[in-house]
Amino acid sequence: MWYGPGLMGTTRGIDGFFEHHQEPWDASIPNADGGNHVSRFADGSYVASTGWPSIYATHTGVFFDVPPTGKPLEIRVMDWWRREGDLLAENWILIDFPHAFLQLDIDLFARMARLRDARGEV
Repeated sequence: MWYGPGLMGTTRGIDGFFEHHQEPWDASIPNADGGNHVSRFADGSYVASTGWPSIYATHTGVFFDVPPTGKPLEIRVMDWWRREGDLLAENWILIDFPHAFLQLDIDLFARMARLRDARGEV
């Protein structure tokens, strides 16, 4: 099982991971250079790693409905895995989307506040 952050959803199996996450991700930021996970730790069957930023890329494809801007992106990612023997059984991904979208001049929190205000919510 692959549990992506909001905007990405969850997939089952390696085929689902590639079809619903990896291929769309690669299409939106094809030059992504990652692996800057300099902090790694484990306990029993659980492993995690992170690096801030983890990925450097250029926004050259549609990124969650945002047309290409050509802007550089630094993406903060954290991965958690649960192993069963020699297999990865589950993977949880945390991505700092508010930070990523700010680099595209989109303030997600300001948008949420405008939606809240338009609805008259407190």
